[in-house]
Amino acid sequence: TSLEVSASVDEFHFTPTVWHWLKPLGYKTILVASAQYSMVSMEDWVRSSSLDVFASQNQLKGKVINDIGQDDLETVEHLEGHIRSLPAGKRALVIFNPNAMHVPWQDKSPRLQEQPKEGSRYLNALRIFDEAVGRALKAFEERGILDDTLVLLTSDHGHPPVNRHNITRAQNPFD
Repeated sequence: TSLEVSASVDEFHFTPTVWHWLKPLGYKTILVASAQYSMVSMEDWVRSSSLDVFASQNQLKGKVINDIGQDDLETVEHLEGHIRSLPAGKRALVIFNPNAMHVPWQDKSPRLQEQPKEGSRYLNALRIFDEAVGRALKAFEERGILDDTLVLLTSDHGHPPVNRHNITRAQNPFD
């Protein structure tokens, strides 16, 4: 949105987003989120924002695996269905808001044949996130539309894998 970190909730809710700019240019706009969008009226704002497809954990109704959302691989299965339904030659903006990297990190998934064993919850979550993104990109490639698609990966904030400075959460988008 290009808003400053200190922007008010009202400013955020009334600022055009990337899908507001791309939809008139013929892009199909899709936002799929493993996270719940109940904070600061996000659900209402996104629903009223003219996306072609919007689904968060609230609609997908997957089992909440940490404090805010469901298994990223479950969400990507839903996203793959939307990718497969895109017409050939149709440009798309696809936003995937994952959950695996949100504390407490998702360190396992029943949708994996072999569970990650990277030595820490953080690295296991990173492996699950990587698998989810890989599956989505493969679906675009198989559909033949990867070159005509903008893919945005988002998060609600950053968090250090090792808390050296007693930081509980990143305080701005640059952390």
